[in-house]
Amino acid sequence: EIPVEELWAGPGRITLEPGEIVTAFVLPATPQGSGSHYERHTPRKVMDIAVVGVASYLELSGGVVRAARIALGAVAPTVIRAERAEQSLVGRALTEESAAEAGRIAATEATPISDVRGSVAFRRYLVETMTSASVLRSAARARG
Repeated sequence: EIPVEELWAGPGRITLEPGEIVTAFVLPATPQGSGSHYERHTPRKVMDIAVVGVASYLELSGGVVRAARIALGAVAPTVIRAERAEQSLVGRALTEESAAEAGRIAATEATPISDVRGSVAFRRYLVETMTSASVLRSAARARG
């Protein structure tokens, strides 16, 4: 058993040894007052490769964020956690302003490359706006 964060070694590479296979992913049950959301941006419907992907998970209590997780895809060699953006949310009431701040912080944590699907600046812009949107949708789901 290994943490999912340790499974990927880089683009198209995993850390399993020859002969090893993944047989299951163990996910804990989510508590009352939690919600999650995934956003992705793809350039065309015919090309199913995300330019940026953002997943967020929040636990709320009385409108205050108890726990936050934000994962960013396609902006680093592997999926990364935006830990500083997560920390900016915890212990605070979730508002449009705090979600926007988390988006700005997440954009600084991303390390995208420029390629045919988008420039570094474009991908950072997407991380910022998509993180904010994902966090707000996670909160809406947490509130029921």
